[in-house]
Amino acid sequence: MIYLKNMYKIVGLTKFQSNSCYALVVLLVCPLFLLAQQWEYPVIKEYGGINYLEVYTEPFDAEQQYKLLFDITSVTEKGGVNRGLWRVARTLNLMEACEVPTTNIEIVVALHGGATKLALSDNAYQKLFQQNNPNAQLMEQLANNKVRFMVCSQAMVGRKYPLDELHPRVEAALSALTVVANYQMQGYILMP
Repeated sequence: MIYLKNMYKIVGLTKFQSNSCYALVVLLVCPLFLLAQQWEYPVIKEYGGINYLEVYTEPFDAEQQYKLLFDITSVTEKGGVNRGLWRVARTLNLMEACEVPTTNIEIVVALHGGATKLALSDNAYQKLFQQNNPNAQLMEQLANNKVRFMVCSQAMVGRKYPLDELHPRVEAALSALTVVANYQMQGYILMP
């Protein structure tokens, strides 16, 4: 590959002209990169953006039954929400792009560890952290797309979070351990 900084020597341009040439190349090429990087949100709006082209290998198979279990423990964020929930959103967006029917998708999310606080209602979250639950809108969208949320009641009690003030789409499970074990025995795949 010929580097642009030496291109002016090859085509006989002056140094000043070569700088103008750089600017022209940047102006012509950069919009192509921007167009190629447009994120799409086919199911879960604003979260879990995808860039889907049909030339990729290993797409989701529209004929398969997907039973997925997300075990979320981290408080790490992406795009202003929990990174684990963001990944669930991306999974649903990718499945939509691959035309997997919703009847072939079952997703369960186990919340525990640092992610236990995601299970709180806005009211409880406000009392404890002086802000609304930043994950509430995303959780609502996910639940509207058949994602089932369960929180570890052991983690709730251990952190002194009110079990009677859960986000309306979250169920209290005996333990995250029981959720993970029970769903894996039912054939759910634990997502990394």
